[in-house]
Order: sequence, then structure tokens, then C-alpha cells
Amino acid sequence: MQTNRRMCASPSVTTRPVLWLFTLCVVTVLVSMSGCSGSGSPGTPDDDEPDDDAAADDDDAGDDDDTGSSDDDSVHGTVLSTDGGVTVIRVWGTHEQRGYAQGYLLADQALDLFAQYIRPSFLGYYEQGRVAIQQPSDFAIPQAYVEEAAAAAQGVRDASSDADDFDEWDWILINTFLDVQGFLLGYKEGQTPAGCSSLISWGDATAGTDLDGKSVATRHLDWSAYDGIVGNDTIVVHVPSEEDEQPWLSVGYAGFNSVLSGMNGSGLGTFAHILIDGTHGGATAGQAYVPLWYSLRRALEKRDYNGDGHNDVQDVQDALLASPAGAAEGYIASAVAPSSLGQGPRIAMVAEIAPGYPHHTFRTNAYPDNIPGENLYTANHEIARLDHTNYCSRYQEIAWAIGDGTGLGSEQSWDLMRDHSNPSDLGWDNLQFMQYIPEDGVLELAVFGDSQAYLNEVQRYDLESLFGR
Repeated sequence: MQTNRRMCASPSVTTRPVLWLFTLCVVTVLVSMSGCSGSGSPGTPDDDEPDDDAAADDDDAGDDDDTGSSDDDSVHGTVLSTDGGVTVIRVWGTHEQRGYAQGYLLADQALDLFAQYIRPSFLGYYEQGRVAIQQPSDFAIPQAYVEEAAAAAQGVRDASSDADDFDEWDWILINTFLDVQGFLLGYKEGQTPAGCSSLISWGDATAGTDLDGKSVATRHLDWSAYDGIVGNDTIVVHVPSEEDEQPWLSVGYAGFNSVLSGMNGSGLGTFAHILIDGTHGGATAGQAYVPLWYSLRRALEKRDYNGDGHNDVQDVQDALLASPAGAAEGYIASAVAPSSLGQGPRIAMVAEIAPGYPHHTFRTNAYPDNIPGENLYTANHEIARLDHTNYCSRYQEIAWAIGDGTGLGSEQSWDLMRDHSNPSDLGWDNLQFMQYIPEDGVLELAVFGDSQAYLNEVQRYDLESLFGR
């Protein structure tokens, strides 16, 4: 990255001064899982903690803060940083051990999100939501995730005196509330569109810049700045002990053990968006939907989800296809992998997912849209699905501003998204603004605070350090 975007910060972060303008996208992601929760329990420390050398570049600080950590060896986790309004924790061990640590370390923040936003968002139908999510015929929640959620809820109860009634289904509903609301009520945000957009560039698009052909994904998370959401931003770093899993992280909010935005140790990244082309409200009973954010998690945490010898965007595609009826709500998922994989269909992909037919539509840069070259953009509308090519105002702005689609370094990608893909005229808030460079293992992130995320200080994270390598 160019030095004019950065200032020194702390062990897990480097801050970057952000210029003015524009926003970010919101909502959801996914996960499903293999069936192995591993041996051991939250109170059985059978795995060594990863190296705890901060959470970022050695000269890019981020206090190796132990705030919220416990001297109890049964808590397989630690707080790495709280800089820039983002609580960064690392958890390790089995699913249950990691779940317990996450619940214990983030108890107060998760309860705040739950009480102020998640439960009220059901408009009085929360108990019906609890019933719906527990029906295997309607929602397929992998057993390993249920067990992890039970351990997380126990961690919350052990850490807080205000959580006696909080259980695993409350935790799971934090991660599936959009799916369940779409299934029960057929609404999202009172029918108000929610934002999100992402731009992925690689190869010829980034050649001759600081990226030198490497992949880059720049992503807005846009939603409304509700109480309970604002101030509870987190990065949760997972270092699994299961042999078929790999280190991965989730950029989201306290209580998320799914993927709204996430990356793994192989350089695969994926981001969830809402699809707002009238697809909500079409879910039907008996479809065993895998909630989208859990599907995305499954693609990231497995060493090779589809067993084809690569961990790339095809793993995300196949994880989404494992929910044959699509999703209980309309979603878009974008995915990026290192450009060293050599083939565009392995490097970048956009999925348009809906409860109605067709349930899954996948798009690469080979699709004849208005974005040239080795670039792939998505916001919140159908492009390839039914060939609707619904180019919203942000899509058209990017198509105009990107020119011939070349010369896109990290700075240019950031500026392009900041200035031309924000929802400033649409009435949404920019909650998170981020950039991920897979080959460099670098994540940069700004979050909503007293102002929109794109106006706020940027934190820089080195993923190898976050994973404790």
C-alpha cells in the first residue's frame, strides 16, 4: 500500500488516514459444516495456543491487549487488540473450545447486539423465530455449529450475570436472523433496501501497479447504524484443531460465528450482500435451507471443501450449492482468491442466490456486463440471474469510472470504491469499509463511529500474525 494511506499503529494494526466520501454494504453470510466437532470440551485444554506475536506487522502496532482474557486455561482465546473500534480476538482448539472462548470474551458485546438489535428486529416474532430455526426440515444447521453455539452461550453465561436465559438458539439466531425473518415474515429492514458492494481485480487489471498482478477485493458493508450494531465490530480469528480445517477469520459483529466478510489461511476471501430484486418472501417450508453466512464459513474453514486440490472460489460455489433450494432470503456472495491460481474462474466469482428458481446463478468476469477486463463488481441487484442485467446507479458509476479496467493498484481500488460505490444518495449508512489482498495476507478495515466508515481511521492487519504463524 502506498504510504500516504497509512500511519503507524499497534501490533495488530496500522492505521491509515482515509480521505472523504462514501460508503459500505451490509449483511449476511453463511456457514454450514462437516460433521466433526472434535474431541474435548470447552474445559479440556488439549491444544496449544498459537504464537501470540501481536496481530499485525511488527512495526504496525496494535496492543497485544489481554482485555477480556482469562487466566483460566479452559478459555481457549485471547483479545489481541481493541484499536480503531474493532475488538480482535483469537480462539483455538475444537469447535466447542473456540465457541466457549468466543462467548466468554465477547459476552457483553454479544448481549448488547442481541438485546438492542437482533431480538427487536423480529417485530414481536422472536419466539416463532426460535421455533423455526430448530426445525431441521426448514433449516439445516450442521450439528458441529449447534454444539459450538451451545458452548458459546455457556461462555456468555459464565462471563455475564445478565445472561441466565441466553442459549444456543439465541446465538444461532444472531447468525441467521435475515434467513429466519425472510422465511417467517418475508421482509427485510421494513422493505427498505440495504446496501453492499464489492470490486475484485486481478491479473491485467492490477499489472504495473503496487499489486503487480495480484488480486485485490475492496468491499463496502452498508446498513442502518442501529444501536447494538454500532460499537460492536469484531474480528474473530479461528485456529482449529480439526485436521480437515484451516485458520480463518470473520469480520463482523460480536456473536457472529458465521461469515459476513471473511478470509482464510489459503488466501480465499468471501463477502455477503443482500439481493434486493424482490426475491425476499419466497421461502417455503421443508427446504432445509443452509443459512447463507454459515455456507460461506464452511467454504473458508475447510482446507479444500470440494476436494479438487485447490482452495479457491470454486469451494465457495460448491458450498452454496450444498443448499439445493438456495437460501431463505435473497443474497449475493462475492469471492476472491490469489491470482497465482492463474484461471479467472478460480480467482473471482459472484453468486446470486434466491429462494425462487433459479436458486443459484454464478457469474465471472466472462459474463458480458459493463465492467471491462479482469475485474468483477457487484452491488445488490441481479445481473446474470435470468439475465436481468439490473445495473443500479452504483454499478453504472463504477463502469464509467473504471475506464479500460487497468492500472488498478490498492490505492486506486480503494478510491474508486470510496468515491463511486457508496450509498450516500440512498439513505444507508456505511458500517464497514475494507480491502483484502490475498497474496500479501493484508486486510485494511475502517468502521462506523462518530461518522461513516469511509471517513474514519483505517486499521491494517497482517493475517499471518493474526493466525499466530
